[in-house]
Amino acid sequence: MPKKNDFCKCRYKNCFHPGEPLLKKDAVKDGNSYYHTDCYKAREDIKKILKIYEERVDQHPIYSALVKIVNEIIFKNGTESDFLLFALEKATEPGSTWHLRRPPGLYYLAKDEKLKRLWLNYKKSLKPKASFEVLEESTVSSGYVPEQQKRLGNFMD
Repeated sequence: MPKKNDFCKCRYKNCFHPGEPLLKKDAVKDGNSYYHTDCYKAREDIKKILKIYEERVDQHPIYSALVKIVNEIIFKNGTESDFLLFALEKATEPGSTWHLRRPPGLYYLAKDEKLKRLWLNYKKSLKPKASFEVLEESTVSSGYVPEQQKRLGNFMD
């Protein structure tokens, strides 16, 4: 039974599990703060999204508008943070057909069907393939012993 000292609170402002107790051993520690693993992942993805947007789209964005739009897409619309990161990376690659110039363009990236299909294919490629092991005959034991079939050679038996 965990003790009271074994629990902590997720310090993420937009926690996906509000009010749910968090065991310290299951939490991700960053400095003096503890986070759920998915909350920490979303937090880091949002930092990457803001960095990529600043580097590839607009050198001096209006951060209040950009952060508001990213948070609305992820937390209000329910879009996965890693999908939005993937979509932004695809949209800002050289030779991309998507043209992103302002923060509201992120709404269109989040709803784009072609990006969603690319995302599903990307996620399928990340899943490990099923592996089959060949067991040696000595490790396989069953109680089945086949009956000897009657053949011409043992016809008289």
